[in-house]
Order: sequence, then C-alpha cells, then structure tokens
Amino acid sequence: MAKLDWHWLFWFPLMAIALAAAGVVSGIPESPVRGRIDVPGTLLLSAGLVCLLLALSKGGGWGWPVA
Repeated sequence: MAKLDWHWLFWFPLMAIALAAAGVVSGIPESPVRGRIDVPGTLLLSAGLVCLLLALSKGGGWGWPVA
C-alpha cells in the first residue's frame, strides 16, 4: 500500500463533501416557500462573531488575562 502524504487530509474530505453535495442536489426537492435573507440580523451576527474571534485570538497578545 502506498503511503499518503498530508495533502490527502484535505482531498478525502473534499471528495466526501462533493458526494454529499451531489446527493443533496439530486435527492432533495426545492422548497416551494421562498424566504428572504435577514440582512440586519446577518450583519449583527457577523460583527458579533468577528468581535468574539478577534478577542479570543488576539486577547493574550494584548495583555488580557488568559484563563
């Protein structure tokens, strides 16, 4: 059996995602109900997640105490 390098850690999930996406497209019918995107809610959620992830990733470098 041939040895696989670390690149295959990305190719195997990509193949699984492609198979799953093909199954969803071919197996699930389109909904007759059409919804609208909640733009203010989307922007608020995005801003909140950016603030949270920025604080978690940069807080230690800014001198905030690490629990």
